[in-house]
Amino acid sequence: MAPRAWLRRAGVAVPLVALALWVGAGAASAHSYFVESDPADGAILARAPSRVVLVFSSAVTADFTSADLVEAHGMHYQATSVVTDRAVPNVVTVGLPQVPKGSYRLTFVTRDRVDLHQTAGSVVFGVGMAPGTASSPPQPAPARPAEVGLRWLGLAGITVVLGALLIALLVAPRLADGGQQRRVQAALFALALGGAVVQLVSGTALLAVQGAALGPELTRTVPRLVTDSEYGSRWLVSSMLSVALTLFIAVLWRRAARGGVTGLRDEFRRLGPLALLSSQARTVMLAVALTATAAVSGHAAGAAGLTAGEVVIRTTHLLSVGVWAGGVIALTAALLVLRNGQGSGEAVRRLVLGFGPYAAVGFALLGVTGLLLSGTQVASLTALLSTSYGLVLAAKVAATGLVATVALRHALFSWRSLGRRAPGDPPPRALLPTAALEGGGALALILLAAVLGSSAPARGPQFDPQPPIAPATQVTRQSGELVTAVSLKPNRRGPNLVSVQVVDSRRPPLAAITGVTVLLRHPGGPAAGEPLATTRSGSRFDAGTVDLSTGDLQIGVVVHRSGLTDSVIEVPWSIGAPEVRRAPTVVSSEPLAPAVNLAAVVLALAASLMLLSGVMRHRFGDGAGRASHREEGDHPGRRRILGPGRTLPGIPGLNRTNGP
Repeated sequence: MAPRAWLRRAGVAVPLVALALWVGAGAASAHSYFVESDPADGAILARAPSRVVLVFSSAVTADFTSADLVEAHGMHYQATSVVTDRAVPNVVTVGLPQVPKGSYRLTFVTRDRVDLHQTAGSVVFGVGMAPGTASSPPQPAPARPAEVGLRWLGLAGITVVLGALLIALLVAPRLADGGQQRRVQAALFALALGGAVVQLVSGTALLAVQGAALGPELTRTVPRLVTDSEYGSRWLVSSMLSVALTLFIAVLWRRAARGGVTGLRDEFRRLGPLALLSSQARTVMLAVALTATAAVSGHAAGAAGLTAGEVVIRTTHLLSVGVWAGGVIALTAALLVLRNGQGSGEAVRRLVLGFGPYAAVGFALLGVTGLLLSGTQVASLTALLSTSYGLVLAAKVAATGLVATVALRHALFSWRSLGRRAPGDPPPRALLPTAALEGGGALALILLAAVLGSSAPARGPQFDPQPPIAPATQVTRQSGELVTAVSLKPNRRGPNLVSVQVVDSRRPPLAAITGVTVLLRHPGGPAAGEPLATTRSGSRFDAGTVDLSTGDLQIGVVVHRSGLTDSVIEVPWSIGAPEVRRAPTVVSSEPLAPAVNLAAVVLALAASLMLLSGVMRHRFGDGAGRASHREEGDHPGRRRILGPGRTLPGIPGLNRTNGP
């Protein structure tokens, strides 16, 4: 083929692959938890704030964030601006107009950048007065059945595409009969074509569902969604890849129906590195790029995006699903094509034994990457056992074990017995039903994965470890010769223990300290403040327990001394928000990631040893078999046949035509 044709072909696949990986590298989490706000929920402020800062666990989009400020008596105020910083995309700043003294509730609705999952809630604060009751922590919206179904179709479509291409381009070329190879490849490319179309249609339908959730006017919302959001840009790239992949698979399907398609191995033997520009290789590259785009569209990283290693792990995980689950589905389709054909026994044997190593490697990678990913999505054993996400994940693990049992049955009985059968023997009867059962189980696992991809992961502030640094509970001030240390514990909304320690640094002191009064001045409260009597214990004066609200507070320490004017030391203070309510510990609140990462390493080592053992046994076994064959049948001076069904090594000279 001319160099220009090669360059023209390369120009189709390479930009799409690079664009998919570039878009995927900036993915954020598919669900955003509300973390905190400034001012804090329930705060009392001396002056009206000019803005409210909302902090989420991962990146959100300002284009689809709305906020409404309502005064306690029903007066509505429109936010002046809603913006996010590109450098810190998990922080939303809501600009506020000038408001008078009162109690306010800011209600907000936002959506994450990747999949536009909704998080809604509100925070309250008071200007010069105490606000109303603090809100419950905002939570992401639950998964919708329509989204789960469409995600399942999309994942199943990608899985089928990967498995069908694997069998058609790497396993089916092993068939000796050209007619059987042509029929199998044509059926598998048709299956892959259907999977690509299903993936494209499901992605478009999911875009429409997300657009409908944003507003009633779908014709205006969807264009805005495509042009003004990361989700729309990601969908556009995915659709471009799907369309290109569909066209390439259609070309391979027509070629297979007419006379067969050369396998990837043969293409690389024939063309070397230039085989990367063949239709087969470009189709595989497009499939991998589409897989990478889908892999980073689910639960990805936090607000900072994904690292290159995380992109590789997620893409490898979904590719492993395609190799194992999609391969089993494609193998079942190929077995149906060969079921009644002449010489199907040897063809089935070649297909099953050829697919075996790919299935083993894919299943092992699926387990390793699944463990690595679970540590990022599940905070702890408590999160695993006390959330719907964790329970679905546990069900997926159990279902994977059941499907693995069926796969093991294939490896130990069906596939192993196929290796021992003679070329003309029929395949085992249980092969097709068990392959279909394994394929159906794989589709069920993909459904559970779709549920997980549509649900909020088992993590969040309620599962975070206890912060090592508590809010400051003591401040020291000096006024003249008086050194004052004010202690307020635990410095959070609710009951707080107030005490003051006063020391006169002058020697000798001008006068003895006879007492201390603590004044608490709340924003909007009396200018004189709320006086607190104290009891003395040496240099410490205890004011007892006081119920305080989040926000600004001015503490005045009035020191009484004999014969002198009272000294007043002002200490500005800020009461912290209440501590996040931690989820009750079920088994352990320790992070799950270290344990599952260690399990992933152990599984990877065990799988590598098993794979190495199989390769060495295959090589040495084949070498011994060939040597035995040469000794018993290929030596020119030996004759093996003594009678029907009996063979022995021959005696030199018996096959000579001229006698001894």
